[in-house]
Parts: sequence; C-alpha cells; structure tokens
Amino acid sequence: MDNLDLPLLSNLKDIHIFHYVLDLKCDLTSKTFNCSVLVLCKSMQCIKNCAIRNQPVIADHIYSKYLTSCTHDIEINENGTKKSSEEKVKYCDKIWQKSVCDTDDFVMILDSHAIDVVSVNEVQFAYVNKMQVNQIENAELFTGYNCNNVSNIPSIDSICLQKRWKDAEKMPMEYFLDDWCLKIWKSGVTCGCCFPNCFEINFKTKPEGESLKWTMDQDGKTQPESKGNTMKCRLFTPRRHKEAVLTLISPYFPRCLTAAERLLGPYPFKRLDILIVPENFQSLGMASPSLMFLSQSVLAPDGEMLLRVAHELSHSWFGLLIGPRDWHEEWLSEGFCTYTEAVIHNGALGKSEKQFQHERQIIDYLKFRTLLAEINNTSDDLQHLRVKPSEENVIKNGMNPDKGFLQLHYIKGYFLLKFLEEKSSSTRFCEFLSTIVSRFHHNLITSKDILVLYFELFPELRDHAFNEDTVSAEWLDTRELPTHLFKTATDINENPFVIPVFKLMERITNYNSQYARLHWQKRRKLTIDLHEITMFQNVQTLVMLEHMLTHGKLHADVIELVFSQINYERANPEVTHRMCELIIKYKESCLYGMIHEFLIDHQAMGVYLFGELIISLDKQQRKIAENAFAAIRDGMDKGVKRVVDAMIYGVV
Repeated sequence: MDNLDLPLLSNLKDIHIFHYVLDLKCDLTSKTFNCSVLVLCKSMQCIKNCAIRNQPVIADHIYSKYLTSCTHDIEINENGTKKSSEEKVKYCDKIWQKSVCDTDDFVMILDSHAIDVVSVNEVQFAYVNKMQVNQIENAELFTGYNCNNVSNIPSIDSICLQKRWKDAEKMPMEYFLDDWCLKIWKSGVTCGCCFPNCFEINFKTKPEGESLKWTMDQDGKTQPESKGNTMKCRLFTPRRHKEAVLTLISPYFPRCLTAAERLLGPYPFKRLDILIVPENFQSLGMASPSLMFLSQSVLAPDGEMLLRVAHELSHSWFGLLIGPRDWHEEWLSEGFCTYTEAVIHNGALGKSEKQFQHERQIIDYLKFRTLLAEINNTSDDLQHLRVKPSEENVIKNGMNPDKGFLQLHYIKGYFLLKFLEEKSSSTRFCEFLSTIVSRFHHNLITSKDILVLYFELFPELRDHAFNEDTVSAEWLDTRELPTHLFKTATDINENPFVIPVFKLMERITNYNSQYARLHWQKRRKLTIDLHEITMFQNVQTLVMLEHMLTHGKLHADVIELVFSQINYERANPEVTHRMCELIIKYKESCLYGMIHEFLIDHQAMGVYLFGELIISLDKQQRKIAENAFAAIRDGMDKGVKRVVDAMIYGVV
C-alpha cells in the first residue's frame, strides 16, 4: 500500500451497518467531541453457519431457524430414505455442537482513526409489541431476534429510537482500537448471524483528528467544521452575510428545490438547513443528509455562483440517497451532480431551452479546457474514473491531498453522461435519471449498474460500437479522452453568445499589435471602444478572459483597458480568478493587491493561484504567495495547508 492510500479494513462482506444514531457533545476548551453512536447492523453470513455459546434464548431461536434451513444431507439418510423428524434433530444437533466447538468469536471491524474509545456496549431493548411502537416496524429487531430481517424496516423514527436507546439495558462488549480500525466482538458469539445487531460506541475525538478543523467563524467565535445531519429549511449565516443570503439564496432555493424534485423526484429527507461557512472552508460547498454547507464565495452579487447550490442539492439524490459501492467511482456522485446542477439551475432561473443550450455549450467548452489542462499536468494514477480491482483493501490516493483539488470525476463524469444523453435525447435522458433514483434508492451502485440500466431502457441504441463494454473502455478504464469529445466540446464558433466575443477579441488583438509598435507618445492617440464588455453575460466574460490567457502576448496597458470595463465589485469569483491569472501571467504589478485579496477571501478557489505565483519564479509574486499564506495558514484545512506549504517551501 502506498503511503498516500487510505486503508479500508472493515469486513463489509460479513456484516453491514444499515442505520445509526449519533449523539455529540462539543467541548470548546479541549477542542474535542464526546460522542455516542448507536449502531444497527445486519449479518451478511448464511444462517446455517451460525454458532453461539452461553446464549440459550438466542441460540434456541437461531437453532430453530437452522432446522428449517436444512440441506439435502439433513433431509436424506445415507441409504437414500427420508429422515424422520427425530433423526433430523439428532443430525442437526451433531453439526451444531461441532460448529460451536470449532469456531472462534466473530469480530466486527469498523474503519476509524484518531479517536479514543471509552466503551462498547450491546444495547438490549425490552421487547414490545409491534403495535406499541410508532413508525417502527418489526419490533423484534430490538430484542436480538430476527437479526437477518432488518432490511424489511422501511423507516426508523430516530427520535423515538434515541429515547429508547438511552433507557435500554447495556451489556459490555470486547473491543480493540487499532490505528486505522476498531475491532468489536462479544465473547461466545462466533458468527455474524448472532452478533448483536444493536450496540453503542462511546468515544472521544482528538484535537489533531483531520475530520474536524477548529477555526473562527465570520463573527470571530470559535467553532468546529466537520467533513460530514443537523421538508423544513433554515438558513444560518453570520450577520455580515445576512443581506446577501436574503437577497440571493432565500428567493432562489425554493425554485431550485422545485426544479430538482421535478427532475429527480421528492426530496428524500425531512429537512434541509443551509449554513454559510467561513472563508477557510476547504470547498465551495458540501452536502449532508439534512445540512448543506455553502462557502461565502457562493454569495457573489451577480447570482451566477448559485449554480453551486443546485450542485449540493443534487447530492441529496446522487451521493446520499444513492452512492458508489466503490470509493474510487466518485463520478457516480460528482459526475451526476455536475450534470444535474445545470438542468436544475436553469429550471430555477426559468431560462428558455434555447438560451440554456447556448450557455451550456459555452460552459462545456470551458469545462473541457479545464479537464484537458488537468490531464496534461497530473499523474496517470489520478486520471481514471474507476480503478481496477486490487487485492489491497485501500482507497488509492485516499490520503493524497492533491486529489482533493482535481475535477476529473466531476468533468469527465459529466461529459460521459452528456455523451449518453446525446445518444438518446435530453427528454429521454432526464427520464433515465428519474429511473435511476427509483431503481437504486437506498443502495450503493457501480458504473456497470448504470450502463446496464441505460441499455435496458434504450435497447435500440446498442450495437457493436456502442454498448456497455465500449463505453467502459472509452470512458472509465483509460486516462485518454474520447476523440469525438475534442470536437463536440470545442466547436462553439457558431454559438450566438460567442460570436460577439470573438469579434471583440479580434479588435483587441489588432489594437494590441498596433499599440506595441507605436512610440509611447503616439500611443495616447490610439483608442478602442470596449463598452460591450459591460453588457456581457458571465459566460461571455469568461470566454473573453480565457482567450486572453491563451493569447501570445498582450500589453499591460491593453489588459488594464479590458479590466476597466469589468465591474470588479460585482464580478463573481470565477471571473476574478481568471483576472488574477492574467495579472500573474503578464506581471501586472499595479494589480497585485487583487490577487492577495482573492487568496484571503476565496480560499476554496485559491490553491491554483498559489501554484501559479510560485511557478512564475518572480520574486515579487512569490512574496504575494508567502504573505497571503502567512495570513491564513493557521485557519486552513490541514490537507490544503500541506499542499500550499509544499508549493512555497517544499515541505511535504
């Protein structure tokens, strides 16, 4: 295992957790959480292999189930005659006693890191009649019986369950805490079938644990940030962002939710709270079952960054309701959400289908350029949508901090779905998305599941050149991009939104050539009208700046003329980011303050700029990186800090 791989040690083939209730108490002084978690699990093992010691009630129950699941050997005598009931019982008893004597205790393994475990206890709920439990079916579940029938429970009232948990009888269990896992067993229980299906773990986090980061909120108060359940919706924001939240998110979100439900079906949770997080949050957003984190960068005045709200909302279906079975297949979450975000966002804004398709074509063009640059500058092992099965039970590059900044699973996954859409139609493909949700909800899936369903719904599309195998070979199992993508993602010359941008760039290029040749005294007489920039839509401005970045050489004065037409105060961070790239490329020292400000205010988007400042080998630009890093490093996410540290100082 590489030291950047994240080990996965849990024994999923033996036992699954199907529900949990988490109780947290925060200690601000020690910067820790005191935690209790109730775990409900079910065995994946065959009941006939079950064995248990010193548990007469449960053993009798399992034993009776064992008798009813008799094989041919149990039913038939050696001479071929059918065994009597008495003979069957004697034979089963012989096998039962042998299995009890020959097997060791069953151990459940849970992945964990940087915690202290206080105790592990079996939770024994008192037996109650099913009719006495509100919204909880199969009440025998909580007695230790019928432990293989837990999947029949359609829903569990967590509030009711939590109350009963606190009042239940507790029996200590054995455990061993390793560096990367927690091992739990009950003396005498030798099979997952008889392992307690309800138990609690009492533990405490450590301040150095990387799943929590302690920082200051926007009002200067200490608070933790977690990488991972606080239909009602509440908005939580510091005072200084209140007006922006009320202006932007409050009117947008109800429309966004309506558009999402129209595409994917009913919102799968009972509530959703939205929390605006500080500048040092490691991403633009993150979704949990009932809580959405949004970076303050999303609150750009022009409203264009609200697309991120649609993305995080999409995770309620793709990522939470349905998830990838293999951690390496992140595209099943991020690729789908990158596809649905555009459809949902457009539905929320109410734009025409024609305008949506024109803007989408431009955004695809920008996405493709980002993807191409990433593939050309990233190692091969980070450039596949899925990883070939390995004997090592690890997440490849799971602890590689660079992986967190890559967009491959977002963008290449998106283009794969766009490819499948183009093969069918946008309307039929949206129906396909709805079918995925209805077919796979509450399940973990693989890429194969998606492709099999696609060709099940569209059998007329399958041929020797387009089927599950060819799609896998061209998209999933190679770092190369399909050749047709180079044309479909870059052919935007006829797009009506792009034509005026290209015409403007032609004028800017001609002006730049003349300006560079003239003596400084004659330059003052040379003029150019750039007023149309003030009327550009966001995607048009981005295309213009993208072409300026790829231009051979632009004079500093020309760049300043273009910038003067962009309302920097209202520009969204994506526009400002590209402006900063131009400032770095052309060493516009008079605008270096813009870079420093961006690195402070939009930390989730600033890592790339740190790299550009260092790569430039310019002393002044290096100083910008060092000063900005010094100002924010104490509050940065540990992984982000390591990456930037390595960029500037070579510290790994």
